[in-house]
Amino acid sequence: MSIPLDFDIYLKKDQLNEKYLLSISREKDESSRKEHAKQMLNELQGKFKDKNQMARDLITKAESRKVPFSLAVGDSWSSVAEL
Repeated sequence: MSIPLDFDIYLKKDQLNEKYLLSISREKDESSRKEHAKQMLNELQGKFKDKNQMARDLITKAESRKVPFSLAVGDSWSSVAEL
């Protein structure tokens, strides 16, 4: 049996702007969407991680929790030598 331990959502660095975050907000009215986009942007400022860093963080988290694993799944970008 396989159970995902954790996951993270990747946003490209250029998606971390108010215009993009406004477009993905699920709030119903315009003012709520704007407020939600600003809130998300504030929370994400300075927290950008590339895919390799995200993968390393997830693997480190599993190891620190002493979770045995033999496989880590990712997309084709995950196969770069940097990881």
